[in-house]
Amino acid sequence: MIKEMIIHKFIKNNIDLVREMANCQHESPYHLEGDVWTHTLMVLASLPEDACVELIWAALLHDTGKPIAKTKQPDGRYTFKNHEGFSTQIAVDVLTEEPSLTEKQKTTIVSLVNHHTLIHDMSVKKFTSRAKADYHYMGLLLDLNKADQEGRISSVEQTVANTNEQLRTVLNSLPPTEPKALGVTLKDFKDEAKVTEYLIGLPGSGKTRVANHHPWMTSLSYDRVVIEVATAMGLGYRSMWGGPLAKQRYQSFIDMHGEAGADHDLIVDQTNLTRKGRNKLKARLTTKKRPLVAYHMFLETTDICKGRIKWRESMRGADSKKISDATFNKMVSRIAVPFKDECHMIQMLWGVK
Repeated sequence: MIKEMIIHKFIKNNIDLVREMANCQHESPYHLEGDVWTHTLMVLASLPEDACVELIWAALLHDTGKPIAKTKQPDGRYTFKNHEGFSTQIAVDVLTEEPSLTEKQKTTIVSLVNHHTLIHDMSVKKFTSRAKADYHYMGLLLDLNKADQEGRISSVEQTVANTNEQLRTVLNSLPPTEPKALGVTLKDFKDEAKVTEYLIGLPGSGKTRVANHHPWMTSLSYDRVVIEVATAMGLGYRSMWGGPLAKQRYQSFIDMHGEAGADHDLIVDQTNLTRKGRNKLKARLTTKKRPLVAYHMFLETTDICKGRIKWRESMRGADSKKISDATFNKMVSRIAVPFKDECHMIQMLWGVK
């Protein structure tokens, strides 16, 4: 009954999105059932009978990004690379004003949508680490993955189901534990322990606004570095983005860490959307004197992000960095929500004003 009510509400409030999914054919031997909406309904039907609301919403939203991501390859095949990033941002757009859900529930849903393809290649070691950090969540992720596999018609031999079964056995062998806390603050850390805080989010999601409210911390702003380096070289702001100057721009950003000193708390104001990019930066900035790592992920609707970007560009003038819709979409496709074993603390921030 709850599932049917949620599906009805979703269709009523997102009819254009449902039409896009229904009009998007998979055209793949992995999805002979046809369109994305049909697959979504089959996934919903494959969920456990006692599925919680978070799992139901995640099943509804997990492939919403496929119509955007669908790409025809030179050999005629269609692929949906990075559709989970697009689906994640669509989930933020859909859930932000959903009154029936708490922010904690919304965070779980968005995380499940973002992570739903990662079970395919997750090692037992990595799964174990993540399950120890959040046992219940990894169980939900396995449930979603299993339903995703069962909710399709495929002519290709599947190996993912065995992986799911193997990881379920691993999960059942672990003692159920409480998840690492969300939403804690620096005050929850020991006073003598220094921390590097990373602000993760799309342009316009509110990162710089929050960074400016931490005057007691040393702030590293990627934008500020670009402006300073460009000024020193006698170049315009836009000329520093991309091309041969990209490496110098990044090195200058790292060098500012040295100037900050190892005895200071650090707040890093950079997009940091990819897991690979965050790990690279974390390896450079984490020190013995600053061992703690905190992630703050900003979840904001697409319309608000783009509105703030346009306002910022108008304030900076003709030489400002222009973020086109194509560039914005590329950033969206790379969104990687952190797992709780990646750092000491995670805070998910919805709609920073």
